[in-house]
Amino acid sequence: MAREDHPDLTDEEYAVLADEADQVVQDVRADIQAQLDTLRAENARLRANQSRPGNGGLTLMVGKEGKGNISIYGLGRFPYSPYPEQILKILDMAPEIRAFVKTNHGVLSWKKGDPFA
Repeated sequence: MAREDHPDLTDEEYAVLADEADQVVQDVRADIQAQLDTLRAENARLRANQSRPGNGGLTLMVGKEGKGNISIYGLGRFPYSPYPEQILKILDMAPEIRAFVKTNHGVLSWKKGDPFA
């Protein structure tokens, strides 16, 4: 904030205004730093989840679009984002899905090799 931009203010008024502006800048910097710290922590958590054995590199989050869906990261380039009732239907069919995959493993495409071969 430059003094010459406010010729109508007394030196005392300008000093108060400058102090208030400095405080706003400090507050904004603190907010940005807090957001950055939060994002770094989330990034570290996601990276740790990807390397944790047993989850296959998958990460679950509540969808960011505000639709109430579940985002599953790690299956491909983009997240798979079904609604909770869709996930529950799939989970209820888990034994049938496994049997279907096992029965049809020879005609299915595998990215990392056929686990039944």
